[in-house]
Amino acid sequence: MATELGFEIKLPRLVKTMNHRANYPTEGEGNKAIENYYRCSIYIPLLDGIYTDLKTRLNPNTLELFDLRLLIPKIFLTIMASDKNATRQILQQRILKIVPKFNYLWQNDEYTKDVLAGEYDLWLNMWQNQSNNIEIKLPSTAISSLIVCSKDMFPIIFSLLKILATLPVSIATAERSFSTLKRVKTWLRTTISQERLNDLCLLNVHRDLNLCNKSETIINNFASKNKSSTASNERFFSSLKRVKSYLRSSMCNERLSDLKVIAIKKEDSNKIDLDEAVDRFSKQKVEGIS
Repeated sequence: MATELGFEIKLPRLVKTMNHRANYPTEGEGNKAIENYYRCSIYIPLLDGIYTDLKTRLNPNTLELFDLRLLIPKIFLTIMASDKNATRQILQQRILKIVPKFNYLWQNDEYTKDVLAGEYDLWLNMWQNQSNNIEIKLPSTAISSLIVCSKDMFPIIFSLLKILATLPVSIATAERSFSTLKRVKTWLRTTISQERLNDLCLLNVHRDLNLCNKSETIINNFASKNKSSTASNERFFSSLKRVKSYLRSSMCNERLSDLKVIAIKKEDSNKIDLDEAVDRFSKQKVEGIS
């Protein structure tokens, strides 16, 4: 491939003592030495990293959790129909092995196993009876099974289905959130609030949702929530511009605040008794001088 692209593969500069990278063997001459070097420095560490990652992600404890899929009606009915050795008792035992992993959800482990065994029998019987009905569509996912599962009749199965529905099958969701944050929070939006940033990220991630029919409602809600705050800010700056002129630059903050309030609420000025206001002002002036 390097030859086709016009690149020449060369060995990096090697010395007897390496401070920042290991000294890999370069047995042979010419292309053989280059091949041995990059096999030891890149190829073998890459395979070792992939193997370690797979071993960590697909360890026995993690794989056992996916036995929770045996709670999904379409899956356990298909397994029982295709495999004669997959009896009800075997499926039940595979489910019961998972219960100790979630001891923090239930106080009594033995009691939970007994109740779960009874719930699983009822769950199997219910869906075996309904599988003969052509009009009823069997749930094939954890979400659809959770929707049709009664929390009052099957409380433990309901909790286990909720766990199954939230098990991440990959890290794609987390990676999408970081990619979305990189697109949304640009340098022009560095001062954006956390609530608004969360809303924009959700809109960007779930942009496949059809919001065209609700556009008028969204615009009206946005306008009603932001109209008062925007108008208040504009009125505040306008009143400040009118009140604090060049001749009033040395005015104290208290008096400036009072004048701004009067300027903003000038529609209430007709309700003020001017004679009483002048008398009170004169009295305060005299008291201040004395």
